[in-house]
Amino acid sequence: MQKITSHIGNRSKFSKASKLALQLIEAGSVKPGTISHFFAVLEASMSSPGACNDPSVRADYHTLFSAAQGVTEVKILRFYCP
Repeated sequence: MQKITSHIGNRSKFSKASKLALQLIEAGSVKPGTISHFFAVLEASMSSPGACNDPSVRADYHTLFSAAQGVTEVKILRFYCP
């Protein structure tokens, strides 16, 4: 996740990095022990103001954050309310 975090903030690398982050979600790799690292990925993706409005990556942002919303709601509840 650290490598994804280092690349996802770069607009030219965002699409590839976001697809890797989606693969982590789909593989079930976002767990209570890795949730803080995953949030770092999401935070890094938003490090460039307005990047999510760029038409070339807007759909990728939407896909990533929609998937993240579903997985993080469940993981956060399990982490804080065991």
